[in-house]
Amino acid sequence: MFAKPVHIIGGGLAGSEAAWQIASRGVPVILHEMRGVKETPAHKTDKLAELVCSNSFRSDDAEANAVGVLHAEMRLAGSLIMTSGDAHQVPAGGALAVDREGFSQAVTDRLAAHPLVTIERGEIASLPPANWGSAIIATGPLTSAALAEAIRAETGADALSFFDAIAPIVHVDTIDMGIAWFQSRYDKVGPGGTGKDYINCPMDKDRYEAFVAALNAGEKTEFREWENVPYFDGCLPIEVMAERGSETLRHGPMKPMGLTNAHDPSVKPYAVVQLRQDNALGTLYNMVGFQTKLKYADQVRIFRTIPGLEQAEFARLGGLHRNAYINSPVLLDALLRLKSRPAIRFAGQITGCEGYVESAAIGLLAGRFAAAEALGRSPVAPPATTAFGALLGHITGGHLVADDEPGKRSFQPMNVNFGLFPPLDAGTKLKPEGFEGRFRGKDKTVAKKRAVSARALADCGAWLGSEFRSLRLARGWRHGHDLGSGVSAMAEPFLLSSRTGAVAQLALNLPARANAMTPAFWRELPEQIGALSNDPTVRALVLSGEGKHFSSGMDLAAFQDIAALLTKEPGRAAHALRGLILRLQDAFSALERAPFPVIAAIHGACIGGAIDLITACDIRIASADTFFAIEEIAIGMAADVGTLQRLPKLIAPGVAAELAYTGRRFDAAEAKAIGLVSQVLPDREAAIAAAIEVAQSVAARSPLAIAGVKRNLAFARDHSVADGLDYIATWNAGMLRPEDLMMAVQAKMAKTEAFFADLLGP
Repeated sequence: MFAKPVHIIGGGLAGSEAAWQIASRGVPVILHEMRGVKETPAHKTDKLAELVCSNSFRSDDAEANAVGVLHAEMRLAGSLIMTSGDAHQVPAGGALAVDREGFSQAVTDRLAAHPLVTIERGEIASLPPANWGSAIIATGPLTSAALAEAIRAETGADALSFFDAIAPIVHVDTIDMGIAWFQSRYDKVGPGGTGKDYINCPMDKDRYEAFVAALNAGEKTEFREWENVPYFDGCLPIEVMAERGSETLRHGPMKPMGLTNAHDPSVKPYAVVQLRQDNALGTLYNMVGFQTKLKYADQVRIFRTIPGLEQAEFARLGGLHRNAYINSPVLLDALLRLKSRPAIRFAGQITGCEGYVESAAIGLLAGRFAAAEALGRSPVAPPATTAFGALLGHITGGHLVADDEPGKRSFQPMNVNFGLFPPLDAGTKLKPEGFEGRFRGKDKTVAKKRAVSARALADCGAWLGSEFRSLRLARGWRHGHDLGSGVSAMAEPFLLSSRTGAVAQLALNLPARANAMTPAFWRELPEQIGALSNDPTVRALVLSGEGKHFSSGMDLAAFQDIAALLTKEPGRAAHALRGLILRLQDAFSALERAPFPVIAAIHGACIGGAIDLITACDIRIASADTFFAIEEIAIGMAADVGTLQRLPKLIAPGVAAELAYTGRRFDAAEAKAIGLVSQVLPDREAAIAAAIEVAQSVAARSPLAIAGVKRNLAFARDHSVADGLDYIATWNAGMLRPEDLMMAVQAKMAKTEAFFADLLGP
């Protein structure tokens, strides 16, 4: 049977992420979004996951910043928001900032293309009806008045609200770079950055004091009586900060620390206004920390007093929008379900988390919980030691509420931060090996953050199960640390991992050395294939290479290690060498053991060990610039990791022999003619796209049938026809099931896509 669809109200970051997580687990989703039919005061488009305020996902440092840890955990969990953000990143020092238009378009396109996602436009003005079954409300801070009233009627609790201010955006070519300069604070180089990712506008003391006075005197947007509520401290309007004291801004968004005026290095700025790139083209920059409730005319007048912005033209001025959130610790259970109606979950900023990434993370959790229930499984909450768990704990019960103290404490929105994580165990070692001097102050604080981060990522990996072995591939985790269970993080993993629904992708990632197969490759490949094989949601794998070439084969360093081995006692050296060769062979045999097809997208050089690799794949697709060579013969050896065994089963044995004896190069056209590759595409990108298209077609089929096809093709290759016929009869007698047959037949008759359940995990 088809799983019943999960309904999601709201197509922001949380709703989009929830939809992706659910559909990726094979459960249909109906995503309701009112924009396009009814607009909000703050949104400008009808795209899903539109970024209303900043374009920054904040710090991408997963060692010492809590939001960076959350980034890494979301990448591990196959987050659509993080994948799209990474793909549309713009320079921002140590932060992850995105091209807002490209980002939201990518999220919209990915969800619209998913066969299990239906997007319905229109306002939902009441709570989900009972006949919907499972539903998620992810309407965010701009929940419509009708739905907010329905929530209040159901819960008996008033929704809380505050204002969030939007920062202005400036056309970069109107900034005077004779006054301003490019520099990141402390010259910090982050992912996608250069250390010169912000435009800095300096102020001396007189200009700063005049600026603060102008902010205080400027005309502000007036509030209605019912709108008179406190601001969230993490997003205060610039003029509200100015009202709190003349030095507040200079110790906040306008602090000059870590910056040196490139035009006058000897003079330290008294204050600095920073602007951050806002789009991929680099034509727009937003004013960092300059959220405002000033009226438009005063914004232009006052902000043009900033040195370097005297002639600034604004692509968008600042503004205000209303945020609403529920009293989640009272209303929701530990799995985000509404206590009075457990079929309804809440997700995103309406739950009382603050920030783009936090909202998407709660959407991710709500989606995973809902999908588990739809598949008849019991949802498991993440450990409190993870960033996921820390944020979830704050929302569902971590906040203290008291009536018997001055200034009654109430539930307030919050960004993820280390204060939400449980303390480290007593006796946890913090002092790094080799540290000299007194270990205290800042050094100890940083070490503590790193320990909390390492624990979070290790525990998140364990919670995600089979994805644990992919832990070091989290993009945000870039520095070496022991993550537990014998798994170590690498500064730059050899294999890049990503997911698009049920299709996984691995890319060889040593382009500077033509993806030569270093010892790291031989360790990582079987680990990754094993992890993916144990994940029942993976139905196909695409293998490709970064840079100009697919792979130049075995790295020379590996041969040096073999040469060193051969200097040992001959018998023992031979025994050790045989063991090494068997381990290398098994790394490629893991591709054959996987329960899903592996499709190689090949470009540029594919020589030596790379042919061993692609012959272990199920399907091979090449770009027109690909060239092949069995080069082992040129260095005085017979290929020993699979080419001589597999190639004659793929092409004519005589042709395989000629290529192996001579080591000559042959191109993609010849490879197609002899049957080594099934398609030749114009370039690398087209080859990868074709491989993904094949993989998606495979993923839409019954995974049990696909596993059967793969296993029987391999068996038939290595056995007689009679043995193969006997084997398939036994296979189908044991594994042919009516559910998949009926599902396929019914879908064909109805001219719809069939839904097939995943295989069971280990």
